[in-house]
Amino acid sequence: MISVEDVKFGYSPSKPLLRGVNLQVRSGEVHALLGPNGAGKSTLLKVMSGDLKPSSGKITMCGKALESIGLNDRARMRAVMPQHADADFPFTVLEVVSLGRTPYSNGRIGEREVELAYQALEHVEALDLVRRRYSELSGGERQRINLARALVQVLTDDDERERFLLLDEPTASFDLIRQQTLMLLLRKPVFRKLGVFIIMHDVNLAARFADRITVLYENGYVAASGAPWDIITGSLIFDAFKVDARVQAHPEADCPLVII
Repeated sequence: MISVEDVKFGYSPSKPLLRGVNLQVRSGEVHALLGPNGAGKSTLLKVMSGDLKPSSGKITMCGKALESIGLNDRARMRAVMPQHADADFPFTVLEVVSLGRTPYSNGRIGEREVELAYQALEHVEALDLVRRRYSELSGGERQRINLARALVQVLTDDDERERFLLLDEPTASFDLIRQQTLMLLLRKPVFRKLGVFIIMHDVNLAARFADRITVLYENGYVAASGAPWDIITGSLIFDAFKVDARVQAHPEADCPLVII
C-alpha cells in the first residue's frame, strides 16, 4: 500500500497547506479524495508521488520510505495522471501511450512497448484511436489516452507486485456520461489489480464508485476517511463544504446518495 502518516506540507512555514494527513491507498481499491477548492488535494497527490517533499511526516510505498526508492523504480511502481497533459508535438496516439514505457525502455519503442500500448488502449476502450493524432482528439478522448499512458507505465506480468495510479481530477471537465464511463473503466479487472487514488469533486460519483473516501477540510486537515457508508453524512457535507444536504440510500446502488 501507499501509507501517508502525519504528513504536513507548506511552501512557507506561515502558510501550511497540509496539516497532519493520514491515509492509506491499498491495492485493489479505488480511493477517492474529496474536498473544497484550496484544501490541498493536488498538493497531497504531488507529495504522495514524490514530486514534493513533505515538511514532516512519512510516506511509504510497499513498505519502503518513498525517498529511499530511486526515481526509475518509483516510476515503475506508480504512475501519475495530472489534470492537464497535452502534447504539443504531432504524435500519434500509439506514440503517446508508448511514452508510458520510458522507465523500462529508455525512450525506445520496441515490439514489447507497442504490444503493451495496444493492451492499455483496449483496456480503456480506445483502440479505435490508435492511429489518430493526439492533437486532433476531443477532450474526452485525450483523457482516455492519458489514462492508457498511465496504465501502461505500471502494466507488468508480475501479479504479486503492488502498483498504483494517482489521478488528479480526471473527470473535472467531463459531462455526466463521460464521468460515469471513466469511473466504470476503473472498476475493470485490470484496474482492480492496482491501487487507484483519484481526486474528485463529485461526492455522489465518489460514493458510487470508490471503495474508500478521504475528505479534506479547507484548512488541510482530514475531515474523515473510510468506506462511503461510514463517512458520508449530512454533518460531514456541511462541515467540509458548508452545504446543507440530506443523505439517503441510493435507490439502485449500495451506496449513500447526497441530496442538496
